[in-house]
Amino acid sequence: MAPTVTPESIASANLGSVCFQSALYGIFLVLSCIALALLAFRHSNDVASRPSISSHKSRWGIWKSPLFVTTVILFVMVTVQWIVSVFRAFDGFIYFEGGRAPALYFLDFTKWAEVVVNALTVFAQVICDGMITYRTWIVWNRNYKVLIFPILALLGLLAGCIGLVYEETHITSVFAKQVDLWITADAILTLSINVYGTAMIAYRIWSATRKTRSVGMRTGRLQRVLSIFIESAALYTFWSLFFIITYRLRSNLHYPGSNCWPQISGIAYMLITVRIGLGWAHQGSFSPLASGTMGVISTGHGTTSAAAHGASQRSVPQTYPLRTINIEVSRDMEQHVADTPKGDKYSGGPFAAY
Repeated sequence: MAPTVTPESIASANLGSVCFQSALYGIFLVLSCIALALLAFRHSNDVASRPSISSHKSRWGIWKSPLFVTTVILFVMVTVQWIVSVFRAFDGFIYFEGGRAPALYFLDFTKWAEVVVNALTVFAQVICDGMITYRTWIVWNRNYKVLIFPILALLGLLAGCIGLVYEETHITSVFAKQVDLWITADAILTLSINVYGTAMIAYRIWSATRKTRSVGMRTGRLQRVLSIFIESAALYTFWSLFFIITYRLRSNLHYPGSNCWPQISGIAYMLITVRIGLGWAHQGSFSPLASGTMGVISTGHGTTSAAAHGASQRSVPQTYPLRTINIEVSRDMEQHVADTPKGDKYSGGPFAAY
C-alpha cells in the first residue's frame, strides 16, 4: 500500500530536500572550481609550450575543449537550479499565504520557479549523459558504432525531458498519470546511458590491462583509472535507483531524490575530472587515457592500447627474457588551439576527454 501523502509530509519533504541539496551543492561547488582551475592551468601550460600561437587565440582556445565548455554549462545549470530551489523554499514557507500553506505552494506546478527547477533538473541529466557518451566515443578511438545505443537513448531522453516539463505544467500531483510514464522512462534512460558508457569504458581499460600484462608491463595505474569510473558510476547508479524506487512507491522521499539529482550528477561528473587532473590515480603524472588517446601497440602477443603503454611503461626487470618487440603507436588527439599549423596535431593535454 502506498504511503499516505499529507500536506505536512509534502512540506517536510521539500524543506529537507533544500537542506540536503545545499550540502551537496557545496561539494559540487568545490569540485567544479578545482576542475575549472585544473583545466585552465593545463591549457596555459600547453599554450606556453607552443610560442607560435598568438596570445589572443590561445586565450580563447580553451573554449574549443568539449570538457571545459561542458563543465561551465553544467556549473551554471546546477548553480541556477540550486538558487531557484532556495528561492522556492523561502517563497513557500514565508511569503506564500503568510507561510500558512506551504504544501499548496509546492503542489502548484505552474509557478515559474517550479518550472525552472524541473527543467534544469532534467536537462542537467542530458548534459551529463551526453558527456559520458562523448568519453565512451573517445576511449573507443572515435568508433561510431559504440554511439548507436547511447545516441538513440539520448534522443529519447531529450524528447522525454521536453514532454515531462510540458506535462508538469498541467498537473496537480507529481504522481498523475500524465507524468508517471515520462518520469519513469526518463529515469530508466539516463540510468541505461550511464551503465552502458561506464561498462564500455571499463571493458576497454580492462582489455588494455589484460594485454599489457601479457607483455610483462605493470598495470597499476590503469586499474586506478578503472576504479575512478566504477566509483563515480556507482554513485550515480545508486541515486538513480533511489529515485526510481521511491517514486514508484509513491513516497515523498522522491522529492530530495529529484531535486538533488543535478548535484549528484555534477559530483559524479566532476570527480572523474578532478581525480585524474590531480593525478591521484597516476601517482602524480597524467595518463594518455585522460587525454582521450587510445593508440595501438603491436607486439608479438597481439595489440594493446597506447594508454596502457603510457600508463605502465617502466624498465623491464633484468630477469625478464629479452626478445624483439616491434612497437607502432598511433595517437588520435583532439585539437584545441585555433591556429595550430596545418599537419601538426595538437593535444589539449590530459583533459581532452576527462
